[in-house]
Amino acid sequence: RPTSPIRRNPAGNVERPMVQRLPEPQDVVDCLDLKTFDTPPYYSTSSESFRNTVEGYSAPQGGYDPVVRSLHNLAHLFLNGTGGQTHLSPNDPIFVLLHTFTDAIFDEWLSRHAPGIAVYPEEDAPIGHNRQFNMVPFWPPVTNAEMFVTAPENLGYTYEVTWPSEIVAAVLVAAVVSGSWRVPCVPATSARLRDWSRC
Repeated sequence: RPTSPIRRNPAGNVERPMVQRLPEPQDVVDCLDLKTFDTPPYYSTSSESFRNTVEGYSAPQGGYDPVVRSLHNLAHLFLNGTGGQTHLSPNDPIFVLLHTFTDAIFDEWLSRHAPGIAVYPEEDAPIGHNRQFNMVPFWPPVTNAEMFVTAPENLGYTYEVTWPSEIVAAVLVAAVVSGSWRVPCVPATSARLRDWSRC
């Protein structure tokens, strides 16, 4: 069965001016400065939570505001099309770029703060998000606790990003949206987030 084409209308949501821009490099810097991984209720209403901030439900400095969308969520909503709809966004190639960059931010936060597993919620997080719950859809099963680790030492890949001077998420999304982006020629073992123009 044929699917509909990918739709994009970057910054085209005139009803919501707050989503007519991409996150700024300073937003990432502020997010990385947050010291606490998560706070009760371990949900989209958590305040002063790195997890909630990188997901984009809190302001980059960590304060929860029900109107604010930042970082990950703001990038999705900026696309104003396929990439901005939860059930369709994986169909847009920008999804991979956005989630790779979000993971790079998470990996950097883990490296900077070395939080230890005790900060990961043991209970009261949404279903599937407690420390010892299995991550879906992995088989054999792997728990959230097992993946609360830095990538280079534990997962076999690295990100080549110099924080904060080479934050290029906005450039990558803008290049894809404008049609000037080409598939980067990088090894599968290395996620390079800078100097993609060499390919």
